[in-house]
Amino acid sequence: MSNPILTDVDFIDNRAYAGGALFNLSVYDDTLLQNGMDFRSLQAPLVTQGVQSTGESSPVLSHVSFTGNSADFGGALLNLAWGGMTKPTVNHAIFANNSAEEGGAILNEADGGTNHLALDQVYFLDNSAAIPGGSGPGGAIYNGSYADGNLEATNNLTLTNAVFVGNFGDEGSAIYNSSGQNGTINTLLTNVSLAGNLAHTSSTLFNAHRIKWCITIKNSIFWNNEDSSGVGTAASSIYNDPTATATIRYSLVQGCNPSGAWVASCGTDGGNNLADADPLFVETPNPAPPPMPTAICAYWRVPPSLMQGTTTPSPPPSIWMATSVFWARP
Repeated sequence: MSNPILTDVDFIDNRAYAGGALFNLSVYDDTLLQNGMDFRSLQAPLVTQGVQSTGESSPVLSHVSFTGNSADFGGALLNLAWGGMTKPTVNHAIFANNSAEEGGAILNEADGGTNHLALDQVYFLDNSAAIPGGSGPGGAIYNGSYADGNLEATNNLTLTNAVFVGNFGDEGSAIYNSSGQNGTINTLLTNVSLAGNLAHTSSTLFNAHRIKWCITIKNSIFWNNEDSSGVGTAASSIYNDPTATATIRYSLVQGCNPSGAWVASCGTDGGNNLADADPLFVETPNPAPPPMPTAICAYWRVPPSLMQGTTTPSPPPSIWMATSVFWARP
């Protein structure tokens, strides 16, 4: 079991094959490592491993920043449950200007194991998923669940009080969800604002492939994002594969509720969603490939509030984080 606690740490300009700054790994059976699969050789600056019968690895990161890190997979952080269980917690954090082929900031994956990744009061700013000559999936987060042999995989991602601005990828400029036949994805977004993100092909939130899904979005805003269908369209906000869907409630998802008429391709209308209307951000970022203009970056890092009428939670040192709660929910 590995349960490190990291507080007030900056990870800057690191490079690795997997997890540019941090690689969190759980393995059910240490024979996997004995057979030449020691992931510490992948040269991430920090590798935490849980290798035993339970294979649990549960780091806690608080008041941290990941800036300018890069990897092939998971530009800043790779969280992998390989037959075991990972339960990392990240709060009061900034992921900025990180890049990878998949998961510009984070690659969160269960391969025959169970993941529980919880993020609270987190910025994702100007991250990108890029491959030579093109772009990859998950500009900020790649969230995957794939069975390993007969072992089923479960991936639980919880995002609370988060902001995604200026991220870039091919599919899922902010978040890409995907799994195999025996994989389960449970994704919960609460008080999340996604604005000014750019997908080369499709959507800010991309839900792909045949998945046992439980994707819930509540008290969240999708606004002024862009993909190949244009700016502010339903498709630029969210894409659901025919085998996948999301339940959305108490949210404002641009293009999904024009004049109060719900667009079925966006997912299930869970009730109390707002009709398309300007959310009155103090300043609305425009979609553009990274890097964002310096002035916009600076503005989004230290605003007293990102939108009118919004209460702001207690900030971490030198960082103001905003929520997208701008109306009361029972």
